[in-house]
Amino acid sequence: MKEAGDATRTAQGRADAAYGRSDEVNTRLTRLWNGRSKRNVVETLEVQFGFDRSDLSDGAQTALLGVVKELKTNADLTVDLEGYTDPRGRATTTWD
Repeated sequence: MKEAGDATRTAQGRADAAYGRSDEVNTRLTRLWNGRSKRNVVETLEVQFGFDRSDLSDGAQTALLGVVKELKTNADLTVDLEGYTDPRGRATTTWD
């Protein structure tokens, strides 16, 4: 009987420890899931086109190549690309 009681207490201890570990994992997963959409801006790069131009300058191309290299080496990074035009210049619908 003593052996059965010892085995029961050992099993209960192991079960309590496993429950504690699973509760810790659940807490971490909940925190990760809730923060999955949070993003931090770490760098902003502005690239401007010349007036009435659709091609990038050498400097702008070089700057963007740096971003491309960083993205290739770090798969966890994401990019938000934003753009705007100003109302000056002629209207065109032709793309190169």
